Amino acid sequence: MRRTVFIVALLALLMSLAPGGPAGAQDKIVLGIMGDFTGPTAAGEALAYGRRDYVNYINAKGGVAGHQVAPIFIDGKGTVQTEIPVFKQMVERGAVAALLWSTSGGLAMRDLINKIHKIPVMLPGQSIEVVDPVNYPFIFILGPTYEDQIKILLDKAKADGAKSVAFMNDDTAFGKSGIDNVMKMKYAECIGLKVLGRIEFPSQAPDLTTEMARLKSLDPDFVYFHGPITPAIRVAQNSHGMGVRAVRAGYFGTAVPSMAALGPAAEKWMAPNFYVDFKSDAPVLREIAEYEKTQPVPDKHKIPIYLQGWTEAKVMLEGARRAIEKNGRKIPSSLDTFRQMVRDEIHGLKDFDLGGATAPIVDYRNHQGNVKARLLQNQGGVFKPVTGFEAPKGKCS
Repeated sequence: MRRTVFIVALLALLMSLAPGGPAGAQDKIVLGIMGDFTGPTAAGEALAYGRRDYVNYINAKGGVAGHQVAPIFIDGKGTVQTEIPVFKQMVERGAVAALLWSTSGGLAMRDLINKIHKIPVMLPGQSIEVVDPVNYPFIFILGPTYEDQIKILLDKAKADGAKSVAFMNDDTAFGKSGIDNVMKMKYAECIGLKVLGRIEFPSQAPDLTTEMARLKSLDPDFVYFHGPITPAIRVAQNSHGMGVRAVRAGYFGTAVPSMAALGPAAEKWMAPNFYVDFKSDAPVLREIAEYEKTQPVPDKHKIPIYLQGWTEAKVMLEGARRAIEKNGRKIPSSLDTFRQMVRDEIHGLKDFDLGGATAPIVDYRNHQGNVKARLLQNQGGVFKPVTGFEAPKGKCS
């Protein structure tokens, strides 16, 4: 009899440790949150803290469907080599979903996410190469793809009188992807802009004199750079020092204080934005003000990407809430089942209000939600809106 009891207990233990076993002995919702605090994109750390702070906020209000959220808050260091093992660690620790970091990491982990672990993830980067509900059913972004954002910037350049454009990117997968696709689409040519050339350089290159000399010789009216904030800052500094006259722009992650602080070197730099600023009266800001009564948010984090992180966590945990509600307000006993249910609930979101943080999710079946962005421009050290929320205007295939 004793031996039978021992065997039953041992089997129960093994089942709890196996993939697809119980979601967690503590009956908590485990959420992976990756950031970059020490790597090449650490200037964007506010994104990760926005995610973490929303978890703290919702836990203080009783959690999700009566269950506390246990965050795995961890540094991915902004490199694919580090992000992959960090992601695997989140999976092994029982995460039901994960908020990941870099575009390069997301591209490298597509099969791990969708075919092996089948865990819903949110990527802050918006590459069209991960937005595919059929082939990548567990990957979500929130808002316009990089390609949509570049198109919106090109529309603005054209409207402001530009006749020519040049593209620049670093040599990372992230840097290449958006421009590769927009150039294949020939969107610039479609709306009447002449493409003068494309310049690529090593992401860690300390000196861009040669590249800036070429850019100056091309003499475009508008130049778009795609790559992380650190090389973007070098592009701003070196192009200004070389006397490049073009209006310059970058992806949404370049509209940060470290860029604005460059002074004349980054004057009139433009970037897309899909989140309100902290001076608005959006309901999401009232949530954050409530949170700050007990946990102040540092001023350096009060930028749009903090709101992005807050909103990403809200969307992911809304999926968890709906899944738990459908399971009788209990966390499903099978982690695999819980992950699938969360994925399905997010996929089915429609007309979901995000508290005015960004455009509402109209329909998440495309795993994008919406395609609108507004443009910010650095004016005297402050990024200010110069357009409303708009979608690409060109009727180009």
